[in-house]
This record gives sequence, structure tokens and C-alpha cells, in this order.
Amino acid sequence: MASERNRDEEHREAFEEVIGISQSCKDEINMIKNNDSDLEEFSLENVYAAPGDVDYFSDLAWELLGRYIADNHHLYRIDLSFLHSHLTDENMTHLFKKLTRSRSLKKMDLLCNEFGLSGIQSMVPLLKNAQSLTKLDIGGNDNINNECFRILLGGNDNINSECFRLIVEALHGGSIEQVHFGDCNIDDIMALEYCTLPNLRFLDLDSNNIQSIPSLEKYTNLEQLWLMGNNIGKEGCRSIAKLLQNESLGLRHLYLDSNDIGDEEAEILANALKHNTKLADLSLGNNKIKEKGCRAFLKLLNDVSSIERTYNSKHTLTILRLPYLTDSKFTEMTERIASAIKTNAENRENSDAGRAKVIKTQLNSNTRKEFSLLQGIDYAYSSLFTEIDSVLLPDVLALKGETFGQNELYRMLVATAPDLASVVNRKGVLEQKMAENTARIAAINTECVRQVAALSAENLRQTAALDAKTRRKELESIETGGVKQSMVDASLSSIAKLRGKKRGISPSI
Repeated sequence: MASERNRDEEHREAFEEVIGISQSCKDEINMIKNNDSDLEEFSLENVYAAPGDVDYFSDLAWELLGRYIADNHHLYRIDLSFLHSHLTDENMTHLFKKLTRSRSLKKMDLLCNEFGLSGIQSMVPLLKNAQSLTKLDIGGNDNINNECFRILLGGNDNINSECFRLIVEALHGGSIEQVHFGDCNIDDIMALEYCTLPNLRFLDLDSNNIQSIPSLEKYTNLEQLWLMGNNIGKEGCRSIAKLLQNESLGLRHLYLDSNDIGDEEAEILANALKHNTKLADLSLGNNKIKEKGCRAFLKLLNDVSSIERTYNSKHTLTILRLPYLTDSKFTEMTERIASAIKTNAENRENSDAGRAKVIKTQLNSNTRKEFSLLQGIDYAYSSLFTEIDSVLLPDVLALKGETFGQNELYRMLVATAPDLASVVNRKGVLEQKMAENTARIAAINTECVRQVAALSAENLRQTAALDAKTRRKELESIETGGVKQSMVDASLSSIAKLRGKKRGISPSI
């Protein structure tokens, strides 16, 4: 009882008797304390309407709040973001003094505050015991540096063995799915090589000063990687290229905006994507990519150097953001890239996208010429026909006329007549036509036989019906004739009897 009285007194001292804490905040803290199932999310950011209210949180208040959260079975998210100077290392130490475990906590948002290494270290026990935790956001904390990053991820560079042991136990093999380190002072993330976060799907490292990218081969479930606003150079792009070439990884979204990436780096990334089948969204806005880098992505998405290469171009990339420039040639390239991206998005099957690109670019002489000039490829009408089986040329030309009109078809035929005639396999065409005619004759013969058989059967049916009708009439005639003869015989017998009576002679019977 004394213990309960002490706890009640602590609660009143920390919250109920503090005039500066709003009633709505007190009510929600009471709900957490009482394990109320109606409260699943708690946010100090949203609770406080006026700036400075959080100043009334004492060390005891932070400690009790941590204890209440640890004992709650329904709270799955806490948001202590944008408290700035009100959530420091000291406050973090008190908050996590009792908050060393959680059965229900899945998401924890602590972005834009002012805690650092000491605050991070105070979180370690919770990270170790909160097996349901899937999201951790501590971005926007300027005091978080490389050492903090290594502690959270379990690295061992410049960290003593005790810290390393604690962090590895905290996150190794855990359930964490989202980690946000945006807008911190991190320039070294090599610790990612020394830990295993098997369920990590989302990694946010925006707005730091990162240059080198470690191997991420173990992160097979990673789907989104945010690296905007860093300083990734050529070597960093090469590391990312290795990541993109690893088909065992499932990375689908990659954001590299504002990284001073130029043409050479763009070419490295474009080449790495040639055989990648997973990445669907690539963002390269606000970089230094010019004509050369843009051309690399245009060839990646729709290489018109041959029909086969057009058909086998990159079809799985459905979103690509490039820098905006006013240069007319660059604008034309980006428009062609946007068209290819649209084709990808509209045709989920690679074969459908490849066919659509071949029809749009290879069979349209004007479009093919423009693409060739943009990609630095020598253009000639006749080169198109050298790739096509000559037997298929009539069908290809028919498709061209059907898709782009007779004027375009006539224009191509006039310009390529000598080349077309030289590549046509006359023997093959004749053999094909002979085979078609033979098949057609066989079909006609089969149809004739079928019709003759049908007519014969019908004739037999009609003949049989006629014969039956004739026999019926004959029988009817015979039956009618027999009746008449009986009547004649009866009449003759009666006459004979009358004559016999007159003469007194009985007729013989």
C-alpha cells in the first residue's frame, strides 16, 4: 500500500499538480498509465498547442512516462519529434531509465531533437528488448555523429567492446524494418557491414555528408534507400552499381538527388541497370548530369542501334527523375526518356514494352532518325531491313502502314526499294506462297469432299422418302380396288337371285 501511495504521490507531483501541463496531456498520460486500450498512439508533438509547455516536464515526469510506456500493452507508437532543446541527453536518460522493454511498441519517432551519444546509449536496453519495434526515426538530431550511428548499428570501429556487445545484442537479428538517420552529422556508414538487420526494408540517410557506400549484400529485404543530399562521388556510385548488379537484393526505390553526380557517375549507374530487374524508381534530381549522362539513360531505356537492342532495352524502370535543364537538346532527350518510361509503366510485361518500343521507334522513320541522332548512331533506312528475316518483310511493312499510315509506308518503300529488293529471298517467298497455296487447295478439296458427301446423303434421304411415299400410294390404291370388287360381286349375286325367282330356278351357289 505504501508503494502504491508513493507512486500516486509521484504521479501527482510529476503531472497532476503541474499547472503548466495541459489537461489533454494529463488525460493521455493517465490512459497510458492505466493501460487503456483506446490509446494506441502518443504524441507530445501534437499534444502541446503552445510552445514551451514541455518545459514543465521534470526529470521525474520523463522517468514516469518511460515506466508507463514500458508497462503498457496497447501503445504501439510514440512520437516525441520536434521537441528540440526539450529532449536532450539528460531527458533521454530519464525517459529510458525505466523504458527498457516494451511488448507492444512498434514505432518510435524522435526526429529533430538535441540528444547525442549519451541519449543514444540510454536507448540501447529498449532496442535490445523491444522485439516488436519496426521503425526508428532519429533524423534531424545534429548531435548524432558517426559514433552514434555505429552504436545503433552495432559497428566496432573506434567503439569499445562493451558498446559493441550491447548494440549487437540490441539490434542483431531484430525485427526493425525502418531506420531514419536523415539530417544528422554522419559521414561514415561503414558500420552497416558489421551488423545484420534481416528485416530492414527502409533506410533513410538523407542530408548527411556520406561519401562511401559499404556493401549491403546481407540486406536482402531492403526495398528503399534514401541518400539525397550527401556527397556521393564516383566511388560511391561504383559501390551502388555493385548493389544494383546483385540480383539477390530486392531494392526497388533509390534516391540520389543532390549528390553532385555528373555524367561519368550517371554512366556508371546506367550501365549497372542493364541487367537489373528489380529497381523501379530512381531519382537523380538536382545533380550535374548533362548531355552525356542523359544519353546513357536514353540508350538504357530505348537503344535504337538495332531492333533486338530496342526490344531488350530496360523495361522495368517506371520512374526516373533527372535534373531540369533548359538546353533544347537536353530537353529533347528528357522528353524521349519520359516517353520510354511511360511505355514501361503502361506495359508491365517486358515483351509488351519491347514490342511497343520497336513499333514506336524502329518502324517510324522520323522517330528512328531523331533517336539515332540523339544517341550518336549512324542512321540509314536500309539498315532496318538487314535485321529482319526477308520472309517477314511484307508483314512488317503492312504493320508499318497500318500503324503510321500509307504516306509513311510509301516514303519508306521509295527510299529503300533497291535495298528491299536486294535482301528479299525470292526463293523463300515463292516456297512460302507455294506452301500457302497447297494448304489452301487442300482446304478447298476437303471442303468439296465434305459438301459432296453432304449432298449425297441428302439425295439418298430424299430418294428414300419418295420411295416410301410411292409405296404408300400403291397400297392405298390396292386397298381401294378390293373394296370396289366386293361391291360388284354383291350386286351381281343379287341380280342373279332376282332372275332365278322369276324363272323358278334357284341360283346355284
